[in-house]
Amino acid sequence: MAKDTGSVKGRFDLVFAAKNIALSFALTVVLLLAAAWISTLMTLPREITSLTVSVITYLCIGICGFREAKRLGTCGLLSGAVCGLVYVIILFVVGCIAKGEISFGTAAALTAGICVLCGAVGGIIGVNSGRRR
Repeated sequence: MAKDTGSVKGRFDLVFAAKNIALSFALTVVLLLAAAWISTLMTLPREITSLTVSVITYLCIGICGFREAKRLGTCGLLSGAVCGLVYVIILFVVGCIAKGEISFGTAAALTAGICVLCGAVGGIIGVNSGRRR
């Protein structure tokens, strides 16, 4: 009898998803620290810095969606979008706690939508990146 390892394709695993999102946040922090270090070495306009932060965040969410969908092997759009949504909810809660106020405007809604979209795109790529026979 084969032992179940818990990494069955096609089955959602909450522990893997939580670790995946935590890994995405860790990667985001590392890349943002690297970008901050580079920005201390040269003078960059505020727009470039803001764009860099957004691109790093979206890229890490896409990687999160990619990994989740790659493990599942199915439902890439949905699994990636869920990863993006959970990521942005955690980011929003942490931001509200750090600011001490709850503010959700048009910019935050647009960012949330882009985050979900990036997770979904990562999920689609993850599902379709398997080996072809």
